[in-house]
Amino acid sequence: MKSVNLFMIILLSFTLGAVFACGHNGNQNENKEPPVFEGLLEGVVVKPSTVSLYYEAVGTIRARTKAALSSKIAGQIKEITVEEGSKVQAGDLLLLIDDREVIEKLKQAKAALASTGKSLDGIQAAINQAEAQKEQAEANFSMAQASYSRYENLSTEKIISNQEFDTIKTERQMAKSQLDAAREGVLRLESQKEGLMMSLARAQSEVKEAEVFKSHARVVAPFAGTIVRKLVDAGGFATPGVPLLEIEDPDGFRLEVDVREAEFANQVELGREVPVQIDALGELLIIGKVVEVAPTADSLSRTFRVKIALPEQAGINSGMYGKALCPREERQTILIPKQALIKRGQLEQVFTVDDNQITHLRLVKTGKTFDGGLEILVGLQGGEIIITNPKPGLKDRSRVTVEIK
Repeated sequence: MKSVNLFMIILLSFTLGAVFACGHNGNQNENKEPPVFEGLLEGVVVKPSTVSLYYEAVGTIRARTKAALSSKIAGQIKEITVEEGSKVQAGDLLLLIDDREVIEKLKQAKAALASTGKSLDGIQAAINQAEAQKEQAEANFSMAQASYSRYENLSTEKIISNQEFDTIKTERQMAKSQLDAAREGVLRLESQKEGLMMSLARAQSEVKEAEVFKSHARVVAPFAGTIVRKLVDAGGFATPGVPLLEIEDPDGFRLEVDVREAEFANQVELGREVPVQIDALGELLIIGKVVEVAPTADSLSRTFRVKIALPEQAGINSGMYGKALCPREERQTILIPKQALIKRGQLEQVFTVDDNQITHLRLVKTGKTFDGGLEILVGLQGGEIIITNPKPGLKDRSRVTVEIK
């Protein structure tokens, strides 16, 4: 309101000055023919227009797919194959870490695996031999048991002496002891084999782990994209979890904005198309679509995070500043083509044309810029004819030829 009042004061001063000038030279100008401006000018009749007012939610352009790449092992960085801005494909080598220590661990793990495998082969051979001895002991015991059964009946009938029967019992007992020893030997060797099998599994796991660690020495691109940040140089030290490079997919960008909770319910819903303005692209408006909405508001700012998918557009890059324009209401205003405005210092003017085809330089006050043109807050009421292509040399109170578009 203050700026409009100031404009009215300037306009009144301008008008009084013009009246004074006309009074001073009135007698000279009454009969003076206005100068003729050569050339065809274009004009338009000013009419009230309906415009939409927007709530502007500001935010930052971010890539839809972005990753910070770090190492899973500690070590000196041996080589970096990319620079910021490098285009890469999925699986491309980006960074190589010195893996000599990892290779040594892998050799040790493989040596332990080979040794355990050799021991396992030896114990298996011993088991096979023990099994053969057990089978022989079982056969011997079976024969001794059969002899014992026969001689037991003869002893009962007093056909053989007690001394002879004692010999048979001793032979049976010895066969039983040999069989028990053979069985215990097999069980002992089987237990040793189980221990070696566990050792073998550990050795195999250590080899696989060492091989995985060796693979971690190569940092590769997880997807096709562009390297946007390089945080280390060759010769530096990589620490697990500390970012080394940042990569993003440039084929999909989103504008992430924070919408005030007072505007959230009326302005945001999934799938809604939203006009977006990016400062780096000038006044170009592109149409985005709401693809993600935070379910809760930030407790400090009282805003909801909203992500708007953007169409492919040259000149968009991650980190740029942008605005989402959410329609709020409509109102009537005066719009003129932007090229009709003449700026002289702090003054804003347009040329109007009266019924006699005479130009009049009129002060105006502009407002917002809309797709349909430039808003005029003060200075035009509607119905006036203004020149849309004022040319050098055109002056106030000149006779012109105007083609109305």
